Amino acid sequence: MLVNKPFIAASLLIFFGSQVICQIAPSRPPRILEPNRPDQGTRAWYDELKKRENTPTGIGAISNKNVVDAAIAEIYEQARKKLAPTKDEKRIYAEFLKQPNTGIFRFGGRISCKYILDVTKPDQECFNQYIPGSALAFSFRRADYSHNVYSDLRRINDDFVLPGIFVLGLIATLGDVPIESFNPDNALATDLAAFSPATGISEVADLDLDIGKGLKIGDLVYRKSVAIREHTTYLLRSVAYRAKFLNLPKSESKRGSLDEDERNDVTVVFRIVRKSADDTYLVLWRELAKKESPILTVDIAKR
Repeated sequence: MLVNKPFIAASLLIFFGSQVICQIAPSRPPRILEPNRPDQGTRAWYDELKKRENTPTGIGAISNKNVVDAAIAEIYEQARKKLAPTKDEKRIYAEFLKQPNTGIFRFGGRISCKYILDVTKPDQECFNQYIPGSALAFSFRRADYSHNVYSDLRRINDDFVLPGIFVLGLIATLGDVPIESFNPDNALATDLAAFSPATGISEVADLDLDIGKGLKIGDLVYRKSVAIREHTTYLLRSVAYRAKFLNLPKSESKRGSLDEDERNDVTVVFRIVRKSADDTYLVLWRELAKKESPILTVDIAKR
């Protein structure tokens, strides 16, 4: 998400309006962090889909809520297993993964869904729809897949973008650099970690525009998006600001919170190990630095 002067207003619209979107136009799975903890928007989404789904084996044919929830959870687990790195892949990078603050995961492929609720034989292409962000968005702060607005890195076609809400993101391409030899003491990493992010709304918006044009820090130029390339290493910093809302309507006070997300300032290096025939990408990563993020004060009355 490219942030400009109306950054905060647009972000608030996305954040506050997300549950309403899920209820009005249930064309995609709801924004939930846990499949077994549906909120009102989640329940409304599935209720609407039950009305629309007419196949004999679809969720719409099941009247027992507990059975429906169990079926959803099962499909979710199948999706996670389908995307998980294989034992062979983990074995290849076992030495690297023994080190602290490292990880491996797979970015989901581009999907085109026709049927997503056949609980006896769910459409294979649509498994990702049951994972937050359709497995196309990842939070290095949480070390897991994430909804787009809470992510540090998102895949859009053949590009990486930094779309999170109240997140200032910077990413640079390092090239074919072995990730095993890239540690927190690397000069490029220390230059990026030493960079001081803006702490005021206007300043954040201006800085975000500069990053969009290309911002040089040390020997690298950082941007808001880069092309995805196989056998390529990237350096990323994601500053997920904490937020203090002023003059927030009481009706929006709960949804105005970012408490359900881990708001930190994280620097990571990651490498695209390979692209598979199913359009997924295997990613190896290492956290280089992590600290408490600054607070942005947002006066709703002035937006």
